[in-house]
Amino acid sequence: MLSPQLLSLPFPIRTNPHDAAAEQNLCGWARRMGLVRTPEAGARFDAARFGIFSGYVHPDASPGRLALYSKWMAWQFLADDQYADGSYRTAESWQSATDHLWPVFATGQAPEGASALARGLADILGAVYPDMSARWRERFVEHAQETFRAVVAENQRRHQRTSATVEEYVVNRRAVSSVLPCLAIDEFMAGGELPEDVRLSGPYQRLVQAATDVAAWTNDLYSWPKEEAAGEVDNLVLVLESPGRLTRREAIDAAARWITERADDFVTAQQALPAVLEALSLDRDARRTVARCVSSMRNWMAGTWKWSSESARYTTFDPDAAGRIPAYIDDLLRPSL
Repeated sequence: MLSPQLLSLPFPIRTNPHDAAAEQNLCGWARRMGLVRTPEAGARFDAARFGIFSGYVHPDASPGRLALYSKWMAWQFLADDQYADGSYRTAESWQSATDHLWPVFATGQAPEGASALARGLADILGAVYPDMSARWRERFVEHAQETFRAVVAENQRRHQRTSATVEEYVVNRRAVSSVLPCLAIDEFMAGGELPEDVRLSGPYQRLVQAATDVAAWTNDLYSWPKEEAAGEVDNLVLVLESPGRLTRREAIDAAARWITERADDFVTAQQALPAVLEALSLDRDARRTVARCVSSMRNWMAGTWKWSSESARYTTFDPDAAGRIPAYIDDLLRPSL
C-alpha cells in the first residue's frame, strides 16, 4: 500500500458529520436495488466506503443530499467494475450491454425488468432531474456519453495489449474518469446551475481540466496494482512505465510529480477566476453557486487522495482477475427476470 505522504496537495481534507449515516444508508440501498447480491460482493462493497468518500467531496452537504450523492458515487464504481473486472471487457460487449441505460439517462426512469444498474440510476436521477433545467440534463448526458465512449477506447487497447501514448492516455483518462458528470451533479449539490459564461470561460475550464487530471491521476497512483492484475493498461503509472520509458519506481515518482504540478495549475487558474466573475456582474446567488462548485473541485482532489490511499478497494482484489471474473463481481447489466 502506497503511503499518503507520497503526495502533497495544497487542499485541506474535510469530512462530513453525516458520513457514517450515509455509509450505512448506502449499504442498505445497494442491496435493495440488487446492486449487491452475494456475500463476496457485499464485503467488497462495504469495505470500499463510498459514503465516506462522498463526505470528503461534500463535507457541508445535508444528510439527505449526502445520501443521494453517495448513491451516485457508488453507482459509478459499480458500473466501472462491469468492464474492468466483469463480463464486458471488450468494446463490443460493453456497448451492447449498456445501450439500455441511455433511455434512463434521458428520462430518469427505468422500465420494469430493467437491469440493477438501470434501476439504481433511475432512483438517483429521479431525485436530481426535477431540480435541474433541460439544458443541464442535456449537458450531463453528454458528459456521461463521453465517459462511456472512452471506455470503448480503453477496452480496445486492453484487448489488443497495446499501451496508449502519454497524449492519448491524458485525453481519454479525462473522459473515462467520469469526473465531468460528477462536476455536473455537484451543481445540483450546490443548489443551482453554473452560468454558461462562467463555465465556458478560460479560467474555469482550466480549473475543470486540472481538477479532473489530479483526481484521475491520483486514483491511478493508488489503483495500479488492482488494474494491472485485471489486465488493464490505461493507468498513468503503467503508461509512464511502458517499454522504453521508466522503471516502476520512477513511474510512481513521476506520477506523483505530475499530480502535484496539476494541483499548482489549479491554484493558478483559481486566482484568475475573480476577474471573470467581476466582468460578468454576477448576482449573489450565481456567485455562491460558482464558489460552491470550485470548492467541490478542491474537495474532489483532496478527497480522492485521502480515499484512494485508505480504501480497501485498492488493497483487496483478485490477483488473477485478468483471466477470470472475480467472485465479488455480480453481473449488474443483465435485465432482471
